[in-house]
Amino acid sequence: MNSQSQDRLDRVEQLLAWTAEQTAANSREIRELCQSVQELRQSIQESRAQSAEENAARLREIEELRQSIQESRTQSAEENAARLREIEELRQSIQESRTQSAEENAARLREIEELRQSIQESRAEFAEQAAAQAQSLRELQQVVSETRSDLAHLAEWAEEVTQALVTLTALQREHERAIQAINQRQAETDQRFNVLLEEVRYLIRRQGSDGNPPPSLP
Repeated sequence: MNSQSQDRLDRVEQLLAWTAEQTAANSREIRELCQSVQELRQSIQESRAQSAEENAARLREIEELRQSIQESRTQSAEENAARLREIEELRQSIQESRTQSAEENAARLREIEELRQSIQESRAEFAEQAAAQAQSLRELQQVVSETRSDLAHLAEWAEEVTQALVTLTALQREHERAIQAINQRQAETDQRFNVLLEEVRYLIRRQGSDGNPPPSLP
């Protein structure tokens, strides 16, 4: 074998050695790349699992908040219904009191009319029998005494009417206080609902800013 052939053989061997080194280096790089891909895949899976857990926790919080809002609405509706029943009972009581007072007033007016007619008759009788005997005068005095008694009853009736009006006024004030209490309770309920609604919106915006689509509310 001449020297030229030997040089060619040496160059071929060097080329084969360099190729083997390159192949080994490429193999190491491929293994490192595969390992990096595996680690990246595992990191992505862990991130997805963590994100799924966070989304599940947020969904549970939203569901608990929705149930709290529903319970608050149910309680408010029950309280409003109870208040309305109380107001209706109070209204019926006032109506019955007014009806009874009207009947009593009508009865008193009839008594006054009868008393007025009796007084007129007594006066006419007194005018006709002014010159009559003393017995007629004593009878007239008796009529006057009865008239005074009737007037005393009339004064008592007027006092009863006044007391009835005072009672009606007190009932009207209680009715107004009940309406104000209902309006205040409704305003507080609306305020609590608005606060809960703002919290739900904040959770939805926060979840959207994390890169996940917001869940649909039931």
